[in-house]
Amino acid sequence: MRLDTLRDHVVDRLIAGWTPEQIAGRLSHEGQAIRVSHETIYAYVYSKEGQSERLARHLPSRRKKRRPRYARRPRDQVFPPDRSIHQRPEHVKTREKFGDWEGDLMIFERSTGKMNVASLVERKTRFAVLFRNNDRSSTHFMITLMNVMEPLPQPARRSITFDRGFEFRAWR
Repeated sequence: MRLDTLRDHVVDRLIAGWTPEQIAGRLSHEGQAIRVSHETIYAYVYSKEGQSERLARHLPSRRKKRRPRYARRPRDQVFPPDRSIHQRPEHVKTREKFGDWEGDLMIFERSTGKMNVASLVERKTRFAVLFRNNDRSSTHFMITLMNVMEPLPQPARRSITFDRGFEFRAWR
């Protein structure tokens, strides 16, 4: 950034914990004559000057390098289109019978390790089961899931529907 006052203002806000989106959005409300976009702020943070000041450590994601714009999310489908949630049996959709479950996995930041929490909710009664999962792999999750469901009688475990998250990508 060429304007020292604007640069100092932006750096002060970054150090205070603001995101570049918040800083860019508030510039006009704070009486700054010149405004910049959040992309310009990110470009400065990851430039040589910004790296020498170690500004990236003040960002919420705290990366040393910015990921390419189009590489942030996978663009391909994780599940084949023929396995849509809309193709499940009618009695599961209408919650007529007991024993149909919905599963999800809550994955935390990598700084907390590989631990995550899985949830199973029975569709008719809305009874929820939460269990700890110590690995991010689909195989380990499925083994733990089977151990949790095994004590239930057969009528209580008719089906399980998972969301289409990447954590179930290796599940068949």
